[in-house]
Amino acid sequence: MSGSPTVIVTTPEQLRELVREAVRAELAERFPADPPRERLTVDEAAEALRCTGRHIRKLVSQGRLHGQKASTGGSSRLLIPRSEIERLLTAAR
Repeated sequence: MSGSPTVIVTTPEQLRELVREAVRAELAERFPADPPRERLTVDEAAEALRCTGRHIRKLVSQGRLHGQKASTGGSSRLLIPRSEIERLLTAAR
């Protein structure tokens, strides 16, 4: 790619930091109006991972993604920690 800068990575920590920065930038781009929140709804997590809510629930049931049930007014909903989304995005890179 002619327009891309050349990046030289010399240590595993430098590579991890580059990946962290890329994940943060991707999350900021996908959720520009949302203030950073600790937990995302299933739909928000699905949007961030570019999959369906059904797939998010499947990942949770398989133990591949950690979720937390939150009860409000007699109903409960599944919330996904932002750190879990970051972990999966980092692993996918």
